[in-house]
Amino acid sequence: MAPFPVAGRWVIIWYHYESIFHAHDQQWKAWYHKDCDAVPYRKGEGASFMVTDYFSADFGWLRDSLHQQNAQATIRPGKNRDGYFTCQEVCEQASLACEIVRKFWPNFDHIFIYDNATTHHKCADSSLSARHMTKFPSGLHGNPESNFLVETNQ
Repeated sequence: MAPFPVAGRWVIIWYHYESIFHAHDQQWKAWYHKDCDAVPYRKGEGASFMVTDYFSADFGWLRDSLHQQNAQATIRPGKNRDGYFTCQEVCEQASLACEIVRKFWPNFDHIFIYDNATTHHKCADSSLSARHMTKFPSGLHGNPESNFLVETNQ
């Protein structure tokens, strides 16, 4: 897909790319007797490795070839390893990507596209969330001032 002009400037679309590679991730082929049950096995047994980067159909991988700088991030995900790719790390990676595109392609407008992973749509820690609210106003049986600022008839 070629860049397209909007208000006299070309727009470049960058896609956030994520891949996880698993050790021992393979396909098994086996024959089982019709009276026997197949024994399930865990997929992807072994260590994993995650790579995230940005890609554009116009420029390829996001790279600063002069200074060997890129926005690629790699981690070894898991509870007893590097942890998981958090929203903070996504924001840091996006900031680095923005620095690179502003430096090398200042004459273009850039759009960064992300998938719907939970780390990509995190809200501020201080924002309200219906998932963390009680089902009923709590002032019915307790403190009347803690009713989410809603008047209730008792």
